[in-house]
Amino acid sequence: MPHWRLGSFLAIMLSLATVSLQAQGADNKTIIRRYVQEVLNKGNMEVFDELIGKDFVYNGPQVAALQRSEAPTMGKDAVKKLLADTRKAAPDLKVTINHLIAEGDMVTIGWTAKGRPKGSALNLTATGDREVSVSGITIARIRDGKIVEDHTYWNAGGLVNQLRRRR
Repeated sequence: MPHWRLGSFLAIMLSLATVSLQAQGADNKTIIRRYVQEVLNKGNMEVFDELIGKDFVYNGPQVAALQRSEAPTMGKDAVKKLLADTRKAAPDLKVTINHLIAEGDMVTIGWTAKGRPKGSALNLTATGDREVSVSGITIARIRDGKIVEDHTYWNAGGLVNQLRRRR
């Protein structure tokens, strides 16, 4: 095959691969948007079960504190319970997506969560009508239309300071 044909063939294959990755990225963004709207903002655990893979792993610096253990990760069932407890602690929780970037099977989400803690769940101090806000970044891996991995980093210290100020 002449070099120009090989070059054309490779360019076409690269174009097709790029289009495929862009489509996968767009689909993965849709999955994340649905997760935020239905699961985080509405507390719909049926959608959680639909979108989260059975081998799901949650990672992040706050995991050990959330579990009150030394474990560095949480599985699907532990995260489902944590989300239910979070909805009890702040029933008006609203997560806003500030940035959403997808490439291949990875999606990065910059987000802000706001709500009014109502009391004892998760050991949060009730703030009455005063809203607290926390921002973070999540890097998620999606496989076969399911979220299978989550690395979340958020400003826990900022949340603690807001709760202290509002006593």
